[in-house]
This record gives sequence, structure tokens and C-alpha cells, in this order.
Amino acid sequence: MKMIINELRWCIGLSLAFGWLWTSATLGDGPLFTGTEDTAGDRTFVVETKPGITARRSGSPATNSCGLGSARFVLVDLGSLGRSRTVAEAINEHGQVAGWSGLVEQSGLRHGFLWSLSNGMEDVGTYDSDPASLAFGINSLGHVVGGSFPAPYNLGRAFLWTAPGGMRDLGTLGGDGAEADDINDSGTVVGTSRLRGSEDLYPFLWTEKTGMRILGPLDGAPGQARAINHAGDVVGYQRVQDGAKLATLWSNSAGTICLGTLPGKDRSFASDINEDGMVVGRSGSSFVGISAFKWTWESGMEELVSLLGGDAGAAGLNNHGHIVGVSDERAVLWDANGIVVDLNDLIAPDSGWFLAYYYSAG
Repeated sequence: MKMIINELRWCIGLSLAFGWLWTSATLGDGPLFTGTEDTAGDRTFVVETKPGITARRSGSPATNSCGLGSARFVLVDLGSLGRSRTVAEAINEHGQVAGWSGLVEQSGLRHGFLWSLSNGMEDVGTYDSDPASLAFGINSLGHVVGGSFPAPYNLGRAFLWTAPGGMRDLGTLGGDGAEADDINDSGTVVGTSRLRGSEDLYPFLWTEKTGMRILGPLDGAPGQARAINHAGDVVGYQRVQDGAKLATLWSNSAGTICLGTLPGKDRSFASDINEDGMVVGRSGSSFVGISAFKWTWESGMEELVSLLGGDAGAAGLNNHGHIVGVSDERAVLWDANGIVVDLNDLIAPDSGWFLAYYYSAG
């Protein structure tokens, strides 16, 4: 799955300009967040949660610790590959992070990276002589996927990167360009690519055995495959005839399923899926704003309450049902009971950091 929050409730996000990592002091019993912030300098923060953290749940008082108790957290600047802009896109259960960062040598260009506590930030480079790359997904083996770009940042080559083998071009669906968004532990890769003679993007699934193939479309609709779990179930979106995006599940057991929208909305996008088949994402319209959702086989699509009543979107989840994303332009966590907490309440108010989690799911 597109792991933004893992089994230890470690998760990643995005703030404003510098990479950061949030974990328990013992690296094992609390959330881990990575992303970017808006203050210069490499810094490490120790953060204590506070009793009675403000949280919201539909029909419930706004007081709950969201299961975080009084754990201590360390906020670590991930640094960059040279320039100030660094974005963390995905994390695995070992705390390895994949993302992208700006370069000093060539202003405006970015390279994908693999970050770990032991090795720091490692540039995964580009394919052949391409000037730029972005990394979007990582599995538990440390294999990274993304896009390598011959010109910044038109759709380029979908790549698979491994430490021993370097970067590999995964090809296309026959057209000009592709991008890989996620990989599971079986080495199955999903993403988006053009068909021959088309400018539209279509969802793909790649394996070592079959190569790249298009995922079963809804009425031949273009779209994007965003995340895959270990069972091989894939989520993303497809475009319907009026051009609106609709969240889509490509299930190994049930085929292609349109997940629909929340009441009063006319579009949706699925960002992640866990091993139980729970899906998260966002649903919205031009008139009533955007809401975060979770979808299950039992209950269908349900809205996740926002922090302050504004726009919200869910970006990732783990197998415990903990969900991370953004609400009212703040990084948030929803627990398995639907309680939402502002992650900025878990850091010192004078730290100089603001956790905005401007994570883009497509």
C-alpha cells in the first residue's frame, strides 16, 4: 500500500520547505511523520504529547488523546539534496522514506531520494541522461519507484530503483511517458501511462513476468493507479464521461469497482488501501468543498470529520485503521474510531515548525 502511516503508527506528511521526521524516542511505539517545514537549519525536536489533546469526532466532545497517551517524540530535519525544497512521499515499516529534493548544481531541478536513519538522504539519481526525477513509493525491501524526466517535469519514464541494481525503466503502455506511484513487497508496481496516439493517462500494473499492462477500465476511462496492497488490490481514480474523477478499486477478487462519492459530492479520489481492503481518499465538488473519506466493504464510503469544518483529505492509512492527511490546512491523524487530532498540538508551540501536510494525492 502507499504507506504514509505504517504498522507502528509511523507516518509521513508535508509542511512547507524542509524535510522532517517524527518518531517516538525509542523508534517503536509512536507515530513517525516526515515532510517539509518553513524554517532554515537542521534541527532535532523532542516533543511530548499533552493530556486532553483537542480532537473532534462526529457527535462527540472535542477532548480525546487519540490514543497517543504521553509518549515522547523526536522531530528530525531530513535535510535536502542541496536546495531548500524537500518532500517526503512514502515510508515503509523500517522507517525508510522515499521522496524528492531540489539540487544546488542545477537550479529548479529535483532528484528522488531514499532516506534512512543510518544513511541519511541518498540520491537515487535519474535514468540515463535525464536531468530530473521524483520518487513516489517504497516497499519494505527498500525498492523505490517514481518518474525520471527528460524535461522538467513532463511525464517521463516510470522507474524501479534498487540499491544493488540502480534505476530501471519500466516502459509505457505504448504511448509517450509513464510514472510509477507505488510498489508492494511482491515487486508489483502501479502508476499511470499514456497509450499509443493518446494524450490521456491510463492506470497500469507492472510485474516482472507480464511487464506493463493497463488495469481494467470503467468504460475505457483514463485515470491513475495510486496505491497497491500486498494482496494486489489497487486504488486510484478513473475519469467518467463528464470528465469528473471517481475513486476506483481494482480488486483481484471482485474486479473493477467504482467507489462512488460522498453525499452531495460529484467526484472522488482514492489515495491508499490497507491489507484489510479499507480505502481512504477525498471526495468533493465545485460547490460544497472537499471532504476526507474512508471506504470499507461493509459500510461503503463514509466521511471523516474535519478539524475545523473546512476542507479535508485523507492520504494514507495502516492496518490498524489509523489515517493521516490534511484538514483545514493542518496535518491531522484520524484514529480507528474516527477521532481527529491536529498534529501541531503534539509539538512545542515555540518550536518554529508548522505541520501543514500539503500532501498531493493526484
